[in-house]
Amino acid sequence: MNNSESQVLIITGMHRSGTSLTASLLQSAGLDIGSRLVEASEGNIKGHFEDADFVQLHEKILDSQGITKEGWTLEKNIQVSDAFIIQAETLINQRTTKYWGWKDPRTTLFLNFWQEKIPQAYFLLLYRYPWEVIDSLYRRGDQVFLDNPNLAIDIWINYNEIILDFYKKYQQKCLLININDIITNPYILTKIMREKFSLTLGEITNYYEESLMNKEIANSYRVSLFKEFFPKACEIYQELNTANYISINQSNISDKDLFPSRNIFLEDWKNLHQLNKKTQKYSLIIEQNELTIIEQINKLENTQLKLEDTETILQNTQLKLENTETILQNTQLKLQDTEIILQNTQTKLQDTETILQNTQLKLQNTETILQNTQTKLQDTETMLQNTQLKLEDTETMLQNTQTKLQEQTFIIKESNDKLSENRRELNNLQEELQKTNLKLIEDENIIQGMERSKFWKMRNIWFAIKKRFNLT
Repeated sequence: MNNSESQVLIITGMHRSGTSLTASLLQSAGLDIGSRLVEASEGNIKGHFEDADFVQLHEKILDSQGITKEGWTLEKNIQVSDAFIIQAETLINQRTTKYWGWKDPRTTLFLNFWQEKIPQAYFLLLYRYPWEVIDSLYRRGDQVFLDNPNLAIDIWINYNEIILDFYKKYQQKCLLININDIITNPYILTKIMREKFSLTLGEITNYYEESLMNKEIANSYRVSLFKEFFPKACEIYQELNTANYISINQSNISDKDLFPSRNIFLEDWKNLHQLNKKTQKYSLIIEQNELTIIEQINKLENTQLKLEDTETILQNTQLKLENTETILQNTQLKLQDTEIILQNTQTKLQDTETILQNTQLKLQNTETILQNTQTKLQDTETMLQNTQLKLEDTETMLQNTQTKLQEQTFIIKESNDKLSENRRELNNLQEELQKTNLKLIEDENIIQGMERSKFWKMRNIWFAIKKRFNLT
């Protein structure tokens, strides 16, 4: 859905003014007030019904201005930087349901800012009796108000002045309602949403628990003193009542409201004395209890001393037990090691016995072999003697052979010398033969030259004629 088509309802008012109750009723009727809500706390056990994204944005803006995150300030115009404007626009663009909005009392400090950013938005502005708001703040125990009680009234005035100023500028977009009117008739909420804003929601299914809105202060004489000391707050409350949309509850603060009957003062006086008596009684009980407590403390101290001694003995016993367990563990480990060594030794013994048996068998075989070898050795020695005899004969023959060899070697040497001489002569003959061949070749060349000459040809012709005619 386009964001501009959504109907937006912003719920705000001074802290402790019933904004959480109102937001829970509207959520049950179908208003989307956020998917990530602030968790419940001691001050709001049913939950705050606040959209965490908008709350965190407000807290960051306040912190940037040096203001507490709760919004305890008397400032009326708080500046919003560009960075926070972008974050606000992002939050708006992320909300796309038909009916959506949020609740946060801090929104009061930024009404004009949100009116500018969401022009189509409607505003539900809530207020409550100032004394009830202040009493609620005191009971919650915020440190800032314990340090400065007057600050609670000043902040109530500031918040509601801002609401009145905004309401006067944008009445058509605003509903100003006293929370007591909603408590009286919760179902009127959806009716006036439809009448004023044409905002059609479902039925309210969440119901108001009376115990959550403490009204004890209303029956106290302090209310009657409020106008005397804080007239400005009462004037603002009257002005808020005048602008209240639910006309049936537009009654002003009457003297009857502010100044209860004399009986209330006398009743309070009586209650004060009764309270003093009860206080004295309780003081005696407390003193007795203190004596009992001191006695019990002494007993406790003695018991603690005994306990300490017992704990010391126990610690020593535990140390001894731990040492004994350690020794036992070490002994068990040694026993395990010894058993392992014994097993290994037994295994080795079995292996050794097996080896010994094998060795004995081998020894027997070796002895048999040795006997055979000795027999062979005797045979070999006999053969050796025969061989030595043969060797002597052979050596004699060898000497004779060597002598003959020497003679043959001398003969061969002489033959080699003659052969060398013959070879030299052969070489000389070959050289002479080569020379003769060369001479022969030269002669043949000369003869061939002569045969080719005319004289030779005439000679050959002459011899042929002589042969033919048998001439001598």
